[in-house]
Amino acid sequence: MSFTVVIWAIFGGIVTIYGPVGAVFILFPLLEFLRFWQEYRTLMFAVVVLLILLYMPDGLLRWLRDKIEKECPRCKIRNIATRDTCRICTAPLD
Repeated sequence: MSFTVVIWAIFGGIVTIYGPVGAVFILFPLLEFLRFWQEYRTLMFAVVVLLILLYMPDGLLRWLRDKIEKECPRCKIRNIATRDTCRICTAPLD
């Protein structure tokens, strides 16, 4: 069980506290969903974690954040992707 906590931290991203907390809300239900397939439960969990670590090395929540935010070219502040202008310097976003 103690190794699972380390996996949650790495899976979500260890940069902020929100990464591991978000990973718990994703991985714990996944483990419970795979409970009916007891023989392959650990294997399926390992495959999911390995795929996330291979394709999203900074963590899942960091990858999601990069997808929903844009960086301002002038002041380098991150803005929600639906904004047309920066919330700080009002520069147009791409």
